[in-house]
Amino acid sequence: IMSVGVTLYDPVTLIVKEGKVVDIQGGMSAKRFRDILDALGDDKAFNFAEFGIGLNPCARLAATNLEDLGRLGNCHCGIGSNFAIGGKILAPNHHDAMFKDASVYFDGRLVLDNGVCKI
Repeated sequence: IMSVGVTLYDPVTLIVKEGKVVDIQGGMSAKRFRDILDALGDDKAFNFAEFGIGLNPCARLAATNLEDLGRLGNCHCGIGSNFAIGGKILAPNHHDAMFKDASVYFDGRLVLDNGVCKI
């Protein structure tokens, strides 16, 4: 979780419905992330603010934050406020998270499988 300097090492699954993180599943890392958001005491803290899939095969991991985000197979999301990027939600937080070689489903359809694009 880049904005709070936390590195999560075990798998974390975010369940998003209608623009909101409704469940955070996994082990200790999931609990830690859930606790960070719960501690804010604001429902808007769970807003799913942004999402991106890295498609650059030349980007290197751990080069810079921006290059990491664009690396082929990585994805990132922002949770909380989206006001600064043109949205309408002003939350007490904006936590960015980057996932290496992620698996992503949209409406039950697998679009990224361990970092491999499926569409």
